[in-house]
Amino acid sequence: MEDNIHEWCLLEYLNIAKFISPEYFYITKLSPEAKSQLSQEPTLKECHLLTNDVNSMGIETERICLLDPASNDVLMTDDAEKFEYFLFGGILGDDPPKDRTSELRQFGFPTRHLGPLQMTTDTALIVTKKIIEDSIALDQIPFIDFPEIKFDRTESVIMPFRYITIPDMNVSTLQTTDNQLKRHVKPLVPSGMIELLKKDGDMVLDMETVINNLPEPGEILTHDFRPKIRSNEEDEYNNISSNPTNRPIKCLQWNVERNYRASKIIKTLKELDPDIALIQEIDIGCARSERRDHFREIARELKWMGVYVCEFFEIESEQRKKRDQGGGVHGNAIFTKYDIVSFRLIDHKYHPFNWERDGHKLGEPRRGRLDFSAEVKTPFGPPILCYCVHLEVFCGITGRIAQFSEILSDATAHMNTHPYQLIFGDLNTMSRSIARLSHLCSTDQYRILSLGTSESVWWDKYLLSWHVSDGESNLLLESRGLGYFSSLFKRNKNNVASNSSSDDNEQLVENAVVKKTLSGFTTSVLRAARNPGFYDPWNPERDITLHLPKYFGLYRAKLDWTLVRGFDVVKRWMGNHDYNASDHKYLMVALEFDLNDNDNVVVDSEAVAKQVWSSRRKYWAERTKRGWKIRNVRGDEEDYNSVENDDENDEKKSWLRVFDAPGLSKNPLNRDSFQPLNERIPGPTALAKAQGVAQNEPLQKGGLGYKTELEKLVLKARR
Repeated sequence: MEDNIHEWCLLEYLNIAKFISPEYFYITKLSPEAKSQLSQEPTLKECHLLTNDVNSMGIETERICLLDPASNDVLMTDDAEKFEYFLFGGILGDDPPKDRTSELRQFGFPTRHLGPLQMTTDTALIVTKKIIEDSIALDQIPFIDFPEIKFDRTESVIMPFRYITIPDMNVSTLQTTDNQLKRHVKPLVPSGMIELLKKDGDMVLDMETVINNLPEPGEILTHDFRPKIRSNEEDEYNNISSNPTNRPIKCLQWNVERNYRASKIIKTLKELDPDIALIQEIDIGCARSERRDHFREIARELKWMGVYVCEFFEIESEQRKKRDQGGGVHGNAIFTKYDIVSFRLIDHKYHPFNWERDGHKLGEPRRGRLDFSAEVKTPFGPPILCYCVHLEVFCGITGRIAQFSEILSDATAHMNTHPYQLIFGDLNTMSRSIARLSHLCSTDQYRILSLGTSESVWWDKYLLSWHVSDGESNLLLESRGLGYFSSLFKRNKNNVASNSSSDDNEQLVENAVVKKTLSGFTTSVLRAARNPGFYDPWNPERDITLHLPKYFGLYRAKLDWTLVRGFDVVKRWMGNHDYNASDHKYLMVALEFDLNDNDNVVVDSEAVAKQVWSSRRKYWAERTKRGWKIRNVRGDEEDYNSVENDDENDEKKSWLRVFDAPGLSKNPLNRDSFQPLNERIPGPTALAKAQGVAQNEPLQKGGLGYKTELEKLVLKARR
């Protein structure tokens, strides 16, 4: 069976469970993913859900009757004495029939048929039950063939199957293909099937439009399904916009793995209800994800505004496996309840893997690779510059950092005009554990030079710890973290600069660095790979967001990041621990702006900003050193499907601002939803006030301590 259960198949299983007891209902040859999906349904979890096939059950072949449309014998009431088990093989209900029962016919089971017309799986089982248990002959069971189901005056669908009829107290709108009206009866179909048929009908029409209008790599699509704001809400919205309340904003990061489990993804997004969602790997028109426009579906179902950039054109090819088949496009999106006022493409200069030339070698021919940013305006503070990032996986550390340096460079260039920034994404920080042996995901010298640490820790230690004010070039990367070489490089640069004219300084320094470094990074990357103040409130080693089941479960790593600048993180969520909706966990954070209480602008002092950044990095390093605790709000350790939050059991720091879980209201206009319990980590304004520093006046020498110094600053600010 395929990895996930389609909606129509699930509805049929649920319908079957209404007619037979769970101890008599066996579903065999399930994939682990499908078994996990079915076990979450209350009416199915008591059934026998097996990953093995029917032959492993130890039942004699003669006791099993295979319902086979190609059989020469019809199922009779006296077959109840001959057989104990009835097997419905393959997938019934294909149109046209594909004879999938042939997969089981080879095992030599006795066979029977249920007439010449194709039935759905649940119909076939219910008919069998009527014949065997109720002793009703097949020709005595009322059927309707190829019923037409009307949705409204202009839309209908003809079902190409035979169904059992049941009484309909209303005037029937059903008729057969020969126009014989069937009054007061209707087909017995699973609950929810009519709604699914309507949705699928809309989907077919959408599919034709999607396939004929696929975007090219780098092309941007937008959708806005937000409901029109009513007049009284609009007044409140405008009032909040002019008087920001610093209400925390929930921001989500999630790689949704090509929308293989689309319904689970949308259900999870509705439960989380983020204000801004940055999502990677969204398919449009690909065969592997039912050729649907998943970007449009997410925006429509969540009633969001969204911007989507086509990252890859997924070439349809015989080289691809069925699960990876393309034919459409693949990209990343930013969604929000609020306004996206502008967006820009980031066309990478660094492409460590040439997909157009070498994609076929991996069995996934495609072309493209882009990221993008969007400016989101909320009613709770200044505009937010959001970067949705998906870095290359088939390269090494040098390739990924080269790509990411372009994001950092762009963020640095805009930090004065847009001080509030997010870099969320799947950075594919893969080099760890058994992945080091891969010639695909660890392709450079750092598969050896980073031994003893994971790539995510390596990034945190040598890339994200170098602030833009620390120097014009990232010496930690240049020296691969070796302090001795770092000091040598620094002295060498100073000597070159002091002995050269100003016109030649830049070129000489660049040449000197190129000659001296063996880091594998180019000079331009080293200059761009400087952190303008982002921090990630997760443990780079322990907060795992991907765990591959293959390789004996040895490969697990932190691939997803929520890098924030100009905000205080006041709450966190991590979920999808069973990987039932995607192969990545989601990360979500609640953020507050670092605002000046008087004029709602951030303090420009670079020294103040760096101290806040450094203090927050230290705080989150200490707070997350044990990693995320997997637990459930209902206390059920085995059930990972609920939304989990960051309510720690340990004592809260007196200067950390936290919020009650009920405060995370789904009403975006509820200004009273979040009530502070105590002080939070002070932002740049609070630090400047506490130390009596003018807006552009540098701080005195000496950094902040981790806890005690911050507490002193808060006490001073209170006075």
